[in-house]
Amino acid sequence: VDALARAQSWMTLAHPNVVRLHSVFTSDEMTHVQPGGAHTYFVYAYHPKAETLEHAHFVARSVPLDEEAVWAVALQLLQAMHAVHGMGMAVRGLEPSHVLLTDRHTVRLSCTAILDVLRPERHRPLQQLQADDLQALGSLYAAAGLPTPGQQRPPAPSAVGSRVPSPPWCAAQA
Repeated sequence: VDALARAQSWMTLAHPNVVRLHSVFTSDEMTHVQPGGAHTYFVYAYHPKAETLEHAHFVARSVPLDEEAVWAVALQLLQAMHAVHGMGMAVRGLEPSHVLLTDRHTVRLSCTAILDVLRPERHRPLQQLQADDLQALGSLYAAAGLPTPGQQRPPAPSAVGSRVPSPPWCAAQA
């Protein structure tokens, strides 16, 4: 299967927790700026004011995640991953810099399809790639749940089974 056919599979994925891939194309128009032959371009849906989880939680520390917010993020990422795996694909690259915090209540996977198009995995079965996704998701949850430097451990939620609130970055936009 060639690269553009792999991209086509990603373009058919429409899920509220995955940034939509609209197009993938190659061009050699920019070789005068960056030599090396044709370059591949990915066109994704634009989400104004989106911020990566990496920047919001680990760099700027503007979004301290308490346990309830970690669960809200976790559930949305798990839903996104379920949709990707259900289409016979793997995320391959789940990390805080590829998770966008968008609009009032939505977390989205970004940078999908890039590894499938530029570096397809031909030697490992899909089931192993999907297992790697789950391991990456667990690592992301663990990192998001740990306090950042200078921050105390978040307080425990008030009651088990309580309603999952809007993540804390939403309150600033209300």
